[in-house]
Amino acid sequence: MSKVTILKLGVYNRGSIFNWLWRNGCQPVEECGASIKLDDVQNLIIPGVSTFEKLQSAFQNLDVELFREKVSAGELRVIAICAGMQFLFESSEESPGAKGLGLLKGHISKLQPDSHQSVKSVNIGWRETHINTAQFNHADPVHSFYYCHKYGLANVELDDVIVGKSVFAGVEFASIVKWKALLGVQFHPEISGFAADKILQHFDG
Repeated sequence: MSKVTILKLGVYNRGSIFNWLWRNGCQPVEECGASIKLDDVQNLIIPGVSTFEKLQSAFQNLDVELFREKVSAGELRVIAICAGMQFLFESSEESPGAKGLGLLKGHISKLQPDSHQSVKSVNIGWRETHINTAQFNHADPVHSFYYCHKYGLANVELDDVIVGKSVFAGVEFASIVKWKALLGVQFHPEISGFAADKILQHFDG
């Protein structure tokens, strides 16, 4: 059974994430950001019900350079969910002045519907997601996953880092990003059904 450390935040989908991990034979353990010892962690989940600013506070005592080194070397495997994925980037319109981990280049912005679309400003629900299987081989080319967010990395094309994308109100946004032992998903795999269980194969290398 793989031990998976979950970064403890104030409020997140705790029950759903724990059940998702248990269902797939993983052992979940919660840790506050300040108490995480990177040398003792092999698998880490950054959960998603949060804000860019709150995530900055949760990571304020983290050695980002050591984090980067361990991810790059494959010694620390990370799955970052929703806002957790956004925090992998440099900055966000959601929290001006707050700094992300900067492991990936880019600025998170509010997903603005195109002028011909008459929709709500929050992307909630199941969305078809297109995946670059040459770079991310744990999934089929197209899947539907459950999303709940209003910010994201917009106007993207698939490449060796942005390995999945979806569309909300005419705007293409990054739905899966991958770098070294780092995997970020904009959707919520813990409530996306069995199709999302393959995401956990990331912890197997």
